[in-house]
Amino acid sequence: MIRKISPHLVRVFLCIMESDHWLTARQIAKGANVSDSVARHKACDLFRLGILERSYDLFPENQYRLADGYEKHELTKKILKALEIIEL
Repeated sequence: MIRKISPHLVRVFLCIMESDHWLTARQIAKGANVSDSVARHKACDLFRLGILERSYDLFPENQYRLADGYEKHELTKKILKALEIIEL
């Protein structure tokens, strides 16, 4: 469960938002400049909240991308608002 918006969460979200394709946790970690475990946990949290889609039957690793309607989610709005405050 996400209680507060952290710089890591913002980085993970932005990495996925800027991608045109599915990303593994390792790719997210590299693109967001966070550890593999942080990327995996944040992506999983965002998936559970319905902000991300997860593909785990089609590939050897879980892969993530933004879900349809992600922009309407309250957490998405909070993350985007946090961008105005957090310097990345």
